[in-house]
Amino acid sequence: MHTHESKLLRVPALRLKAPVNHSVFRKCPGTGFPLSVKRTELPLILASCCLFLMSCTAEPDFGEPPDLSRFGETSIGQCPQYNQSDLYRSRSNTVIVSPDMDWISAIENASADTEILLENGNYLLDQYALQLKDQLTLRSLSSNPASVNIQGMGYGIGSEGLMVSGNQVTIADVSITDFRDHGIVANPHAGAQQGLQLYNLNIADIGTQHIKVNPGGARDGLIACSTIGYSDGAAVGDYNGAIDLHGTVNYLIRDNYIYNITGDGSGCLIDQDCGQYISAPAILAWNGASGTDVIGNTIVDSFRNIAFGLGSSHNGGRILHNSIVQSSPGDAGIELYNARNAVVEYNTVLLAGRYPGTIEFRHSDNLSITNNWLSQRPWDRGGNVNVQLAGNAFRVIDSPRLPQSDYANR
Repeated sequence: MHTHESKLLRVPALRLKAPVNHSVFRKCPGTGFPLSVKRTELPLILASCCLFLMSCTAEPDFGEPPDLSRFGETSIGQCPQYNQSDLYRSRSNTVIVSPDMDWISAIENASADTEILLENGNYLLDQYALQLKDQLTLRSLSSNPASVNIQGMGYGIGSEGLMVSGNQVTIADVSITDFRDHGIVANPHAGAQQGLQLYNLNIADIGTQHIKVNPGGARDGLIACSTIGYSDGAAVGDYNGAIDLHGTVNYLIRDNYIYNITGDGSGCLIDQDCGQYISAPAILAWNGASGTDVIGNTIVDSFRNIAFGLGSSHNGGRILHNSIVQSSPGDAGIELYNARNAVVEYNTVLLAGRYPGTIEFRHSDNLSITNNWLSQRPWDRGGNVNVQLAGNAFRVIDSPRLPQSDYANR
């Protein structure tokens, strides 16, 4: 195995992106790192910064700084409105629906090449899933996800939320909440093979994975500029996740704000198979996925964060310019496990507690892990070939209040 670790380098700025209209700007005391976080999360993040500063080891020997010209170049706050962006798909037909009509039939029976605009209100979905077929756009008329909520019937009833079974489908500018199984699921074997766009969504409080793309080789998808996570106490069980990609090809996940993807410690799939699970990574691409780009996302207080392969396989792809912060002990920041030809660069990973895996890699080949700002050095877990480590700046957090036994059985 070939590895190389350079001297510690000057740290890049920590940039945390927050949902639009819910941010304030402060500085981490003593660092000057700009923070953009939700008001309710500011005390946690500032406390995490202070913990980091107070527990640093001796001042490291900084060398020449890495090229940081692209660090933090993307931000959820810079995302344009969907219908004013380059992503906008003009459709031949337009249908406007409201909560007080038979909106389910209107959407499921819409012809191809139709844009469906939802008027403001709460849309209660009282069936297993809402089917979206070829070349449809579903978005709010106002372009404001807070004005339109597609709501499930809670965790007690099996439900898949919005089920995509066609190509070139766009879902934008809506909120999706309270489904047992998934908020959005794409099924390539049913026809969702190419061109899925998910943009400016607020997806919250979903029983398992908030967004899932099933096996079958779906290609060229986008998940961007969205807020995904759990409100306090809403996670039930440990079989969860924000974004779960199986066998996808060339998916781009960018500029999302992901929060509280952590289970309740029961090991359950909601209310069954208890004791068999731990919380999944917030962003996971595996099961033969390839070419996944994870760029410019912010992940706050999630148990695990970004993973390629996870024991199955992943080929290619980049993990760039992401900010990951845990204010309480958790698992890995970035995991590469049976991953090949991946680039991990210009990420900020600050983990609370003693878990050593800010970036961890095992049974992987041809990795480039460079110019990241970490709370602990990258962790080689064995079985790797041709790993380049260079320009990674780190300061080890020493947290005597958090005993090693916290991670003994994880």
